[in-house]
Amino acid sequence: MRENLLQVFCLLGVALGFGIGFLLRATTLVTEELKEWIKVPGEMLINMLKMFAVSLIVTSVVAGVTGLNTRVSRKTAIITGTFVCGSTSIAVILGMFLALTIKPGVTKNEEDLRDTDSKEASTFVLHVIMQDLIRNMVPESFFQAFYEQYETEIIQVKTKPGLSLDPKLNGTETKLVGRYVDGPNMIGLVIWSFAIGILLNRVGQEARITVEAIQCLNDAIKIIVNWIL
Repeated sequence: MRENLLQVFCLLGVALGFGIGFLLRATTLVTEELKEWIKVPGEMLINMLKMFAVSLIVTSVVAGVTGLNTRVSRKTAIITGTFVCGSTSIAVILGMFLALTIKPGVTKNEEDLRDTDSKEASTFVLHVIMQDLIRNMVPESFFQAFYEQYETEIIQVKTKPGLSLDPKLNGTETKLVGRYVDGPNMIGLVIWSFAIGILLNRVGQEARITVEAIQCLNDAIKIIVNWIL
């Protein structure tokens, strides 16, 4: 009953937000300062959810795996890891395909200018994205993966004339610069949460206190998220 009420209130909130937004737009002059004040409650809600969302996912995965036997949890980890990697790869390929076919934001003149090099560039970018995806499966630090992920940036560097082997890139050179950017590394967190759960299972009775602590933490975070919602 409470879950149904939550869904009803969420839908009512969306409808109310649309209604008030269109009403304010039609009847009053909404200044930039007023817009910023209207954004504040929504940003506070989103920030509270972000604060506990990643912790909830990690503790849920670890607690769920430790509740299974070793053989089943290992099989579940393989299936889930394959699903996460496969779905992410499909999302990347689909995004690249749509960006190349629909080309949102590109005018006709820009499209004619970019059409010749688009295929080569898109293939190169896809390789870079896939490399980042594979790198993020094994983060340098499990705790760092909570707030940072690895990303490769493609930049054009000016070179001396005649040094570039490719005539098209005469005077410029493509370089890959890797760096950590803000945002949780979800694929690394999910994979290694499964790994930690399996290892705690293998330890057995000696890890019982750790398993109970993680399960209690997971229950506490669920209660906090329910309060926020």
